[in-house]
Amino acid sequence: MGYVNDIAAFSASAERRAGAGAQVSDRGEEICRRLILARKLNHLDQREAAKTLGYSNSSQLSKIEAGQASVSREFIVRAAIAYGVSTDYLLGLSNEPERDPRTAEQVAVLRSVQGTVEQNVAAMVTVLLKNAGEVAPLRSHLESLTQRISQLQEAYDKVCRKNEAFQNDVLAGSILESAVTAAGDAACKAKQFVERRSMIADFRAKAATDDGSYPLFVLAQT
Repeated sequence: MGYVNDIAAFSASAERRAGAGAQVSDRGEEICRRLILARKLNHLDQREAAKTLGYSNSSQLSKIEAGQASVSREFIVRAAIAYGVSTDYLLGLSNEPERDPRTAEQVAVLRSVQGTVEQNVAAMVTVLLKNAGEVAPLRSHLESLTQRISQLQEAYDKVCRKNEAFQNDVLAGSILESAVTAAGDAACKAKQFVERRSMIADFRAKAATDDGSYPLFVLAQT
Protein backbone atom coordinates (compact mmCIF):
# COMPACT_ATOMS: atom_id res chain seq x y z
CA MET A 1 0.00 0.00 0.00
CA GLY A 2 2.86 2.31 0.85
CA TYR A 3 4.29 1.66 -2.58
CA VAL A 4 1.02 2.73 -4.22
CA ASN A 5 0.96 5.90 -2.12
CA ASP A 6 4.51 6.73 -3.20
CA ILE A 7 3.52 6.34 -6.84
CA ALA A 8 0.42 8.51 -6.32
CA ALA A 9 2.49 11.21 -4.60
CA PHE A 10 5.07 11.14 -7.39
CA SER A 11 2.32 11.40 -10.03
CA ALA A 12 0.71 14.36 -8.22
CA SER A 13 4.09 16.06 -7.95
CA ALA A 14 4.70 15.56 -11.66
CA GLU A 15 1.29 17.00 -12.46
CA ARG A 16 1.99 20.04 -10.30
CA ARG A 17 5.34 20.53 -12.02
CA ALA A 18 3.69 20.22 -15.42
CA GLY A 19 0.98 22.66 -14.37
CA ALA A 20 3.54 25.14 -13.09
CA GLY A 21 5.51 24.83 -16.31
CA ALA A 22 2.37 25.47 -18.34
CA GLN A 23 1.61 28.54 -16.23
CA VAL A 24 5.12 29.90 -16.78
CA SER A 25 4.76 29.27 -20.51
CA ASP A 26 1.37 31.00 -20.58
CA ARG A 27 2.76 33.94 -18.61
CA GLY A 28 5.65 34.29 -21.06
CA GLU A 29 3.29 34.22 -24.04
CA GLU A 30 1.09 36.85 -22.40
CA ILE A 31 4.07 39.15 -21.79
CA CYS A 32 5.08 38.82 -25.44
CA ARG A 33 1.53 39.52 -26.56
CA ARG A 34 1.27 42.62 -24.39
CA LEU A 35 4.64 43.93 -25.53
CA ILE A 36 3.36 43.73 -29.10
CA LEU A 37 0.05 45.39 -28.19
CA ALA A 38 1.81 48.22 -26.35
CA ARG A 39 4.11 48.81 -29.31
CA LYS A 40 1.21 48.90 -31.75
CA LEU A 41 -0.70 51.24 -29.44
CA ASN A 42 2.09 53.73 -30.06
CA HIS A 43 1.99 53.13 -33.84
CA LEU A 44 5.60 51.89 -33.86
CA ASP A 45 7.05 49.14 -36.01
CA GLN A 46 9.77 46.89 -34.58
CA ARG A 47 12.58 48.99 -36.04
CA GLU A 48 11.25 52.23 -34.53
CA ALA A 49 10.50 50.59 -31.20
CA ALA A 50 13.94 48.97 -31.02
CA LYS A 51 15.57 52.37 -31.52
CA THR A 52 13.40 53.84 -28.76
CA LEU A 53 14.40 50.97 -26.46
CA GLY A 54 18.09 51.55 -27.10
CA TYR A 55 18.84 48.75 -29.58
CA SER A 56 20.90 49.35 -32.70
CA ASN A 57 18.58 47.08 -34.73
CA SER A 58 15.31 45.23 -34.31
CA SER A 59 16.64 41.66 -34.08
CA GLN A 60 16.69 41.46 -30.26
CA LEU A 61 13.22 42.98 -29.92
CA SER A 62 11.95 40.59 -32.58
CA LYS A 63 13.28 37.62 -30.59
CA ILE A 64 11.73 38.93 -27.36
CA GLU A 65 8.31 39.45 -28.96
CA ALA A 66 8.50 35.97 -30.50
CA GLY A 67 9.34 34.42 -27.12
CA GLN A 68 12.78 33.35 -28.31
CA ALA A 69 14.71 35.49 -25.82
CA SER A 70 14.35 36.01 -22.08
CA VAL A 71 12.70 39.16 -20.77
CA SER A 72 14.53 40.87 -17.91
CA ARG A 73 12.97 43.17 -15.33
CA GLU A 74 15.10 46.01 -16.68
CA PHE A 75 13.64 45.48 -20.15
CA ILE A 76 10.08 45.52 -18.80
CA VAL A 77 10.77 48.85 -17.09
CA ARG A 78 12.31 50.32 -20.26
CA ALA A 79 9.41 49.10 -22.37
CA ALA A 80 6.86 50.52 -19.91
CA ILE A 81 8.51 53.94 -20.10
CA ALA A 82 8.93 53.85 -23.88
CA TYR A 83 5.37 52.74 -24.58
CA GLY A 84 3.73 54.83 -21.86
CA VAL A 85 2.10 51.84 -20.16
CA SER A 86 2.34 50.25 -16.72
CA THR A 87 4.70 47.40 -15.87
CA ASP A 88 1.72 45.53 -14.40
CA TYR A 89 0.06 45.63 -17.81
CA LEU A 90 3.14 44.25 -19.57
CA LEU A 91 3.46 41.49 -16.98
CA GLY A 92 -0.19 40.52 -17.37
CA LEU A 93 -1.06 41.56 -13.81
CA SER A 94 -3.47 44.29 -14.93
CA ASN A 95 -5.70 44.82 -17.92
CA GLU A 96 -5.32 48.61 -17.71
CA PRO A 97 -2.34 49.65 -19.87
CA GLU A 98 -2.13 53.28 -18.77
CA ARG A 99 0.24 54.30 -15.99
CA ASP A 100 -2.02 57.33 -15.75
CA PRO A 101 -5.37 57.81 -17.55
CA ARG A 102 -4.92 58.70 -21.24
CA THR A 103 -1.10 58.78 -21.02
CA ALA A 104 -0.55 56.08 -23.62
CA GLU A 105 -3.16 57.59 -25.93
CA GLN A 106 -1.58 61.05 -25.65
CA VAL A 107 1.86 59.66 -26.44
CA ALA A 108 0.45 57.90 -29.49
CA VAL A 109 -1.29 61.08 -30.66
CA LEU A 110 1.89 63.12 -30.28
CA ARG A 111 3.89 60.59 -32.26
CA SER A 112 1.18 60.53 -34.92
CA VAL A 113 1.23 64.34 -35.16
CA GLN A 114 5.02 64.29 -35.35
CA GLY A 115 4.89 61.94 -38.31
CA THR A 116 2.34 64.15 -40.06
CA VAL A 117 4.45 67.27 -39.50
CA GLU A 118 7.57 65.55 -40.81
CA GLN A 119 5.72 64.38 -43.92
CA ASN A 120 4.30 67.86 -44.59
CA VAL A 121 7.67 69.55 -44.11
CA ALA A 122 9.32 67.04 -46.43
CA ALA A 123 6.63 67.66 -49.06
CA MET A 124 7.06 71.44 -48.76
CA VAL A 125 10.83 71.19 -49.09
CA THR A 126 10.48 68.96 -52.15
CA VAL A 127 8.14 71.42 -53.89
CA LEU A 128 10.25 74.45 -52.98
CA LEU A 129 13.47 72.83 -54.17
CA LYS A 130 11.75 71.74 -57.38
CA ASN A 131 10.66 75.31 -58.11
CA ALA A 132 13.86 76.97 -56.92
CA GLY A 133 15.25 77.24 -60.44
CA GLU A 134 12.13 79.06 -61.62
CA VAL A 135 11.80 81.33 -58.59
CA ALA A 136 15.34 82.73 -58.71
CA PRO A 137 15.01 84.36 -62.19
CA LEU A 138 11.53 85.68 -61.31
CA ARG A 139 12.89 87.28 -58.16
CA SER A 140 15.71 88.90 -60.12
CA HIS A 141 13.29 90.30 -62.72
CA LEU A 142 10.94 91.67 -60.07
CA GLU A 143 13.78 93.34 -58.18
CA SER A 144 14.96 94.96 -61.41
CA LEU A 145 11.42 96.08 -62.25
CA THR A 146 10.80 97.67 -58.84
CA GLN A 147 14.14 99.45 -59.06
CA ARG A 148 13.26 100.86 -62.49
CA ILE A 149 9.87 102.06 -61.27
CA SER A 150 11.50 103.75 -58.28
CA GLN A 151 13.82 105.57 -60.69
CA LEU A 152 10.80 106.56 -62.79
CA GLN A 153 9.06 108.00 -59.75
CA GLU A 154 12.13 109.98 -58.74
CA ALA A 155 12.47 111.38 -62.27
CA TYR A 156 8.79 112.26 -62.39
CA ASP A 157 9.03 114.08 -59.05
CA LYS A 158 12.00 116.13 -60.22
CA VAL A 159 10.70 116.96 -63.68
CA CYS A 160 6.94 117.10 -63.29
CA ARG A 161 5.60 117.41 -59.76
CA LYS A 162 8.08 120.15 -58.86
CA ASN A 163 7.47 121.97 -62.13
CA GLU A 164 4.35 124.16 -61.90
CA ALA A 165 4.31 124.65 -65.66
CA PHE A 166 3.86 120.92 -66.13
CA GLN A 167 0.89 120.84 -63.80
CA ASN A 168 -0.77 123.77 -65.55
CA ASP A 169 0.29 123.56 -69.18
CA VAL A 170 0.77 119.89 -70.12
CA LEU A 171 -2.39 118.40 -71.61
CA ALA A 172 -3.69 115.39 -69.60
CA GLY A 173 -0.78 115.68 -67.18
CA SER A 174 -3.00 114.31 -64.42
CA ILE A 175 -3.37 111.07 -66.35
CA LEU A 176 0.39 110.62 -66.43
CA GLU A 177 0.59 111.45 -62.75
CA SER A 178 -2.05 108.81 -61.93
CA ALA A 179 -0.23 106.23 -64.03
CA VAL A 180 3.07 106.89 -62.27
CA THR A 181 1.35 106.68 -58.87
CA ALA A 182 -0.30 103.36 -59.81
CA ALA A 183 3.04 102.02 -61.04
CA GLY A 184 4.57 102.97 -57.69
CA ASP A 185 1.85 101.10 -55.80
CA ALA A 186 2.37 98.02 -57.98
CA ALA A 187 6.12 98.21 -57.41
CA CYS A 188 5.55 98.35 -53.64
CA LYS A 189 3.43 95.17 -53.79
CA ALA A 190 6.01 93.47 -55.98
CA LYS A 191 8.71 94.36 -53.47
CA GLN A 192 6.64 92.85 -50.65
CA PHE A 193 6.22 89.70 -52.74
CA VAL A 194 9.98 89.45 -53.27
CA GLU A 195 10.57 89.84 -49.54
CA ARG A 196 8.10 87.06 -48.78
CA ARG A 197 9.77 84.82 -51.33
CA SER A 198 13.11 85.55 -49.67
CA MET A 199 11.70 84.44 -46.33
CA ILE A 200 10.42 81.23 -47.91
CA ALA A 201 13.80 80.62 -49.52
CA ASP A 202 15.49 81.02 -46.14
CA PHE A 203 13.04 78.56 -44.61
CA ARG A 204 13.67 76.14 -47.48
CA ALA A 205 17.42 76.26 -46.91
CA LYS A 206 17.00 75.70 -43.18
CA ALA A 207 14.54 72.84 -43.64
CA ALA A 208 16.74 71.16 -46.24
CA THR A 209 19.61 70.99 -43.75
CA ASP A 210 17.49 70.32 -40.66
CA ASP A 211 18.46 67.35 -38.48
CA GLY A 212 14.83 66.26 -38.34
CA SER A 213 14.36 67.15 -34.67
CA TYR A 214 11.20 68.82 -33.45
CA PRO A 215 11.39 70.15 -29.85
CA LEU A 216 7.62 69.89 -29.49
CA PHE A 217 7.84 66.11 -29.59
CA VAL A 218 10.91 65.55 -27.44
CA LEU A 219 8.78 64.59 -24.46
CA ALA A 220 6.85 62.08 -26.54
CA GLN A 221 10.09 60.34 -27.48
CA THR A 222 11.44 59.98 -23.94
